[in-house]
Amino acid sequence: MSAKATGMRPETKGFVIHLAAFIAVNAVLIFINLTRDPSDLWFVWPLFGWGIGIGAHGLALFLHSHEAQGGIYADHAVRGFIVHAYVYVGVNILLFILNIMDTPHKLWFIWPLLGWGIGLAIHGLLVFRGHHKREEAAAKAAAASAPKAKRAPAKRTAKSSAAKRSTARRKPKPA
Repeated sequence: MSAKATGMRPETKGFVIHLAAFIAVNAVLIFINLTRDPSDLWFVWPLFGWGIGIGAHGLALFLHSHEAQGGIYADHAVRGFIVHAYVYVGVNILLFILNIMDTPHKLWFIWPLLGWGIGLAIHGLLVFRGHHKREEAAAKAAAASAPKAKRAPAKRTAKSSAAKRSTARRKPKPA
């Protein structure tokens, strides 16, 4: 069924399909976990991990829907960075919880936190440094493509009309 047939934008339809798959697959995983070994609730890990992905998809859709408002939402690179930062925070919280629950004596979660954090910081610097340049370029392009303002005709006053008539009368007619 096409997006037009459902009345949804393609981006929204993609999110709904992603959400439906998330619900269906996690329902099966929960069922398998609870019927096979309810003492070890492992289904929470794929649920939380994929939940971060669903949240990122929803955030991207939300930011895209606010693109027309202009400002920071209009810049695709900035929206991408915001989603990247969301996923970074979500995954690292999940890794922290997993680390504390599984091996509290070894704090290994710090390494992905730092490594990915450096990458995220570089991403942010590049995006926001380039954001101002993209805004300036867009403003110049808009100014260049805008139609030239036409001069408004001067208002005719009774005095200017009379002056034109008198100069027209004074000019000799060419032979």
